[in-house]
Amino acid sequence: MLSAFVEISPELSDALETNGVLITANERLSREYKRAYDLYNQSHGKSAWVTPNVKSLSRFFLEQYNDVRQDHPDEYQPILHRSKMLSIAFEIEPDAPAYLIQNFVTAFEVCRGYQISTSQIRAHHAGGQFFYDWSERFTKATNGFAFQQDIPRILVAADRLPTQSICTVLLEELNLNEQSYFDWACQHASFARLDDSGALHPATQSSELRDEPGSTNISVKQAYSAPSFGEEIRAAANWASQKLSEDPNSRIGIIVPTLSNDHARVCEEVGLALNTEAGSEDARFDASGGETLAQQAVWQSAYRYLEFVFSRRSKTELEQLQASPYFAKLGMEMLPSWPRSLPANPSLKELARFANPEWLQFALTIDPNSRAELPKWVEVFTSILTHAGWPNLSQLGSRQYQAYTALDGILQRASAGQEMSARTALDHISLLLTGETFAPETNPANLLVLGQLEANGLSFDHLWVCGLDSESFPGRNTATPFIPRGIAKAAGVPRSDQDDELAFANRLIKRWAGNANELVVSFTRVAEDAERQLTHLLSSTFVTDLSASAAPMCWQDDAPTLEQFSDDYGLPLPDNEATRGGVRLLEDQAACPIRSYGVHRLSLTRPETPTPLPDPLIRGILLHDALQALFTAATNKSEVQNVGRAEIELAIQQAIQRLSIALPLEFQSHEQKRLQDLIYGWLDVESLREEFEVYALESSYTLTLDRLQLTVRADRIDRLKSGALIVIDYKTGRVTASGITDAPITNPQLPVYSLVEEHVKGAFYASIRNDVVRFIGVADEADHPGAARLQKLDRSWPEQLNLWRSELNRLAHDYVDGYAKVDPIPGACDYCHLSAFCRVNEINS
Repeated sequence: MLSAFVEISPELSDALETNGVLITANERLSREYKRAYDLYNQSHGKSAWVTPNVKSLSRFFLEQYNDVRQDHPDEYQPILHRSKMLSIAFEIEPDAPAYLIQNFVTAFEVCRGYQISTSQIRAHHAGGQFFYDWSERFTKATNGFAFQQDIPRILVAADRLPTQSICTVLLEELNLNEQSYFDWACQHASFARLDDSGALHPATQSSELRDEPGSTNISVKQAYSAPSFGEEIRAAANWASQKLSEDPNSRIGIIVPTLSNDHARVCEEVGLALNTEAGSEDARFDASGGETLAQQAVWQSAYRYLEFVFSRRSKTELEQLQASPYFAKLGMEMLPSWPRSLPANPSLKELARFANPEWLQFALTIDPNSRAELPKWVEVFTSILTHAGWPNLSQLGSRQYQAYTALDGILQRASAGQEMSARTALDHISLLLTGETFAPETNPANLLVLGQLEANGLSFDHLWVCGLDSESFPGRNTATPFIPRGIAKAAGVPRSDQDDELAFANRLIKRWAGNANELVVSFTRVAEDAERQLTHLLSSTFVTDLSASAAPMCWQDDAPTLEQFSDDYGLPLPDNEATRGGVRLLEDQAACPIRSYGVHRLSLTRPETPTPLPDPLIRGILLHDALQALFTAATNKSEVQNVGRAEIELAIQQAIQRLSIALPLEFQSHEQKRLQDLIYGWLDVESLREEFEVYALESSYTLTLDRLQLTVRADRIDRLKSGALIVIDYKTGRVTASGITDAPITNPQLPVYSLVEEHVKGAFYASIRNDVVRFIGVADEADHPGAARLQKLDRSWPEQLNLWRSELNRLAHDYVDGYAKVDPIPGACDYCHLSAFCRVNEINS
């Protein structure tokens, strides 16, 4: 026995019997109340009753307006249908893409409903001028018509009150014109609000008609996470099938927020769960329309064929047209094999050289470059399709037959306007069909598949809500197209900011919980290459992964086993492959193995970005080259102490010349001053050191670590008075010595340099910056170079060298083996260019 998804109370039944009118929020709710009223009367033993006066809010206003027009036909204009609005907007801006035209019409309707001035939008920002100009031309072009959003205001001005008592249910979001109408009408006519219990509450203003969910205790029986969207829908479908088999009279709902985009896929999954033979044609479930006419298969086939008439198409596309059930005459049997001389993407004329059926000959008579008004093109397109045997009515199921009937009606209503090309006319028709939501008539069923809003006001025994992950619910608030968020918020447009979006999501959950005896929720745990969690609005709910062991019983038989494994290794380094990268290779391996593999094995280097002036890297090279030139001339402490301004300026000039970049004179002057200040600061530190002599500058060394042979270049090596050597690495950024002494090593540069010479007894950074100059590192206590701050060692110098060699061998071994795990140290990702390659952000989230 069929059940109703709403309840009819005796009080509401009495109101409807006495010529009362029930106004619902949408057409779905209107149909449910009509059906529930019939079932209510049947259950009370009646054999006949008056059809209840139940209508949606939009239909109520339209009927009220049509009554006014009937009484005063010369005073009131016909209502402009949305498809006609799209058509006029297209004629005004024929080069605008379809989505922009739809956005414009939506914004225009919001402005009418909430009394937002287009002049206000124009004054708000520069982009508002475009919308203002388009609106002005659109208003002029629609002179002689009225807009549906203006009807409540017109009714007030006409002093037209409803003649019957009015009950409303679930009126949550009224625009400004609607609020003004109900504030006025409630003062002069009988209005009441129907609550969840079926009681009627008299109302004297619009706010008393607003239906807000109470403080419902949100109780979720079970929350599931699915590995993919398809598996989530399949689990919900099998759950619904099981509930129906347990109790065929139970009222079951599946809510899919993306139903409009995934309608065919969702219906297929639900249909297969109920009946593997009937599939989406199964009569035991009722899915909301969810799609536009442009998405229907009968039109999609026609559109592809018309595109072929006016442009080239591939062999695959032609084969798909040939196989289409919507063309009775579009056979291509005359081409049993693809002729060698026929292009891969032929035109209609080229195809005619090998095939010459009547339908093709007729299509060739059409001149695609001619121009005509839209009705003429509709006539031409219809003739082309008819000659090809479209729509082949004998092959149409109920749904596609209804779709054909609906789109044929829209095509017949196409009105004349400016002349256009065939291609433009085809785009125009497709736009009109995109603006028409297709809701085929279906038989009542005890299983409803609904979009996010369509379940409001319905009652369920069992309800499964999909898509409740933290990224999608609450959703990311998007501003009304063309209308600045601040203006929309001030005008009272619903969901104008993220706070409104959060409140909206809370209302939905409360309604679902309050209207369902059993509430089950789910989400897809991996979407857009990122892990997702259950919405934080249900944070206390325990989530079960849909797997072979945890899936609902109905799904366990065919549930796949989820396998997880780590793929942390790429290909090992070939024995004969030359190694480049030097110390940078080990630094990348220590910072994050995947970065080393990406940069040095896959050559995913950072793309160079042109800059008008030298970047920090080049300016650092300038300092290195200037210091090299300076210490090539001054090779010991005594000579360094005697360095004067002339020697410093000469070293800087030599560095700039080595750079081989033509620098602007003003920049060169400032750069010379900057380098002078830095060098003077470093020389002050050098003058405080113990006696030393420069042993090597920018010298290259070959170092073998594990099976890896590297060529490294040390900035500078000094010999101390004791005969010991220390390495010095110039840095122009902030540095610390904390990352070089322990394992695992994170800064391998100084440890590498410490192994290039046998007598090295210390390794130091020379951090030379504008704000501070630091000389910091590690050394054998007996070989302190003076003026340096030592990082304390927990072991002797020989033991430290052994630890470094062991750690460096480990890094080299990992690199050679192809170890490429996404395992960054803190800060490694800050300036890394490979985040899209390694997807570290998705992993961390």
